Amino acid sequence: MPFNYDNINPTTNSDYSGRRAPIFNGDATTFEWWKDRIYSHITVIDDELWDLVEEGVTFKNFNETGRLSITNKKLLSATEKKAYMKHHKVKDIIVGAIKHE
Repeated sequence: MPFNYDNINPTTNSDYSGRRAPIFNGDATTFEWWKDRIYSHITVIDDELWDLVEEGVTFKNFNETGRLSITNKKLLSATEKKAYMKHHKVKDIIVGAIKHE
């Protein structure tokens, strides 16, 4: 049966987001392969996420871990809050794709 591309939302593909991200094992010789794989993995989940990886995101009052206080988070516009949530989503994917060791 052929794949039905009509069921894919080009911005957010939640069916794919459940897949495990490729894990980087720390071997420099496989980094380029991993980088290509993680790019594809993240882009297929949400095409805006890789932009955050490349361009970064900053908000006033970010602390050293990239978080905002509850008070400062409440001051975000709807667009800023969406970017803030996507920042943490892609951060979670990448941190989870690197071995802790």
